[in-house]
Amino acid sequence: MNGKGETIDKVIENYDDWKREKEEKEERNRLRQVEILKEMHTILGEMRVATLKEMSSNLLRKEWDSEEVKDYVKRVLMLYFDAQKEREDNGSDVANALDEEEEDTFDIIYVLNLFSDLVALLPDERLRGEVLLEVES
Repeated sequence: MNGKGETIDKVIENYDDWKREKEEKEERNRLRQVEILKEMHTILGEMRVATLKEMSSNLLRKEWDSEEVKDYVKRVLMLYFDAQKEREDNGSDVANALDEEEEDTFDIIYVLNLFSDLVALLPDERLRGEVLLEVES
């Protein structure tokens, strides 16, 4: 028994289907990650996305605690605000924006949702939950 009431024979019999489904899910997640990172690249720029990837990899590779997760989320937000400031300094704001404050609010919410989608793809379930809770707060 594997804990789900299935015999080893049943598990062996269904292995090919299970493996195919697992590989399909991994491929969907990989494609979703590429899509999200492409959008993040548009928002943050190449260097900041590279920094985000490095920060994420570092967090995944080590033992982490709540303070490190808070710091991670804060640093991601700093990447966003740094990109915002750079766009403003370069004069690349949206000329037709009705209210700059509303635009910033929309942008930050959009970025947080995008970041949450990226975090949802993390392989470490406990870390994923902790980061998503921090993003929510």
